[in-house]
Amino acid sequence: MTQSSRPSRPDPADGADTTRVDPRWRRTREAILRAGQELFGRHHHSVVSLDELIQLAAISKQSFYNHFTDKDELVAELLDTARHEFDALASAANGDEKDPALRIATGLSVYAGQALENAAHARLLAHLLFENISADSQTNSPVVADIRLGLDQGRLALYTVETGAAFIIGVGGALVNRVLLDGDHARAMMSAQQFCTLTLRAFGIAPIEADVIAARAVDRVFRSRS
Repeated sequence: MTQSSRPSRPDPADGADTTRVDPRWRRTREAILRAGQELFGRHHHSVVSLDELIQLAAISKQSFYNHFTDKDELVAELLDTARHEFDALASAANGDEKDPALRIATGLSVYAGQALENAAHARLLAHLLFENISADSQTNSPVVADIRLGLDQGRLALYTVETGAAFIIGVGGALVNRVLLDGDHARAMMSAQQFCTLTLRAFGIAPIEADVIAARAVDRVFRSRS
């Protein structure tokens, strides 16, 4: 469907924003988000058609356009929501931790823990992680902050913040997929520790220290899940 033939979204100036308190409006949006999570978790969003999406959500095409301009806007919302949920979990796990190396390892361990706990959500995140690897993105600001702190302290050895952010996002996606394949607690912990160790070594942390930090991070995240 071309932009010119696409049904228009309600204009907030006409009072359409009041529909957001309508239970029917919320149920429709939640149905779209659930369908997007399921389909984009199984297939890259580029190969999922809008018809497939609205069929699974059991809504009309007009209803979809009442909530989202297009499929890309839905993808962006799902990614933003997933990242915010992850950031909240990583922030809670890190607490007031000051060591950027341990903060990064803990964040990666949270990815692994979430993959073990919620496979559907993890598959979605694994597919969407690479949609936005920009260091300038607000979405990636937490990991960028840890990298900058590590560089400022001389704790991490990296060429650029951008390279470090892309590296961590890439490792996070690979770790999620590995844990989904592992499928059990013990192997997920082992994979998380190995991925964290390799990442820290790539960032200039000495091998033995990298392994110790990785073990602490994995223990910190997985202790409450055992």
